[in-house]
Amino acid sequence: MGFGQAISHNLSNMTNFSGRAGRPEFWWWILALWVLQLIVNLLTGGLTGGLQQFAGASNDPDQRYATKVLAEKQRLEQAVLRLRAT
Repeated sequence: MGFGQAISHNLSNMTNFSGRAGRPEFWWWILALWVLQLIVNLLTGGLTGGLQQFAGASNDPDQRYATKVLAEKQRLEQAVLRLRAT
């Protein structure tokens, strides 16, 4: 099943809860939804706004996105080490 067929099939069967979707049909639908979400976020500024909100002020280096991600990574690593120690 191709991209166009999967999208039209999912749109026509959106409220039909009997049966199952094939693997290609499912993943084409997920890809279409992801691309649609990306386009909407880029057009509305949601992606940039969300990253800025998470990152904090752009002139405050302690509130940067990368700093928070690394801190979360370190926290998870410490949790795993504690679990292994028990």
